[in-house]
Amino acid sequence: MCALKFERPIANQGIPVCLDKTPLWQLTQDFREVAELLEKDWDAVDEAEGVDLEHLELALLRLKADREVKIENCLKLYHSYRARRELVMGEITRLRAFEGKFNRCASNLKAYLEGNIQASEKFSFASGAISWRNSESVKPDYSEDGETLVPKEYQRVSISPDLTKMKEALKAGIEIKGWNLLKKNNIQLK
Repeated sequence: MCALKFERPIANQGIPVCLDKTPLWQLTQDFREVAELLEKDWDAVDEAEGVDLEHLELALLRLKADREVKIENCLKLYHSYRARRELVMGEITRLRAFEGKFNRCASNLKAYLEGNIQASEKFSFASGAISWRNSESVKPDYSEDGETLVPKEYQRVSISPDLTKMKEALKAGIEIKGWNLLKKNNIQLK
């Protein structure tokens, strides 16, 4: 059913997982098919190419189960996907730590080579080559007070709204032209 397969506990959480054989929650066969529908386009380049809500609703309408059973099984699937996401996020965190360690090791080796090989030297081996190339970069000239000015034509400025402050102001009754406070109901799945 699930495309993810882990053969050992993930991120030292002690949870044995083989997600394609043992789902975290028991589902009817009909809902296993709904899960397969959700997962069929995991390789889609962008989320918009995956299964849309309309197809999911049609699949659920075809099921011969009462509304409460459908809702309960959808909740089970939701919890299953959230749990799987947590497992994956734990693994990502563990792998990022390794990425940082490997990057530091490579940077240290590069710094060692830069400090111990003269700019005119070249080396070639079956495993790779070492040489030098010329490059250019822009560096500011600092004034005596340690500051430098960037001319306006060379500045990049990005402006974005502070939504938190705007929300507080709108709640306090302050009008902000073109903005209003939208009240919503958000579903909570526990």
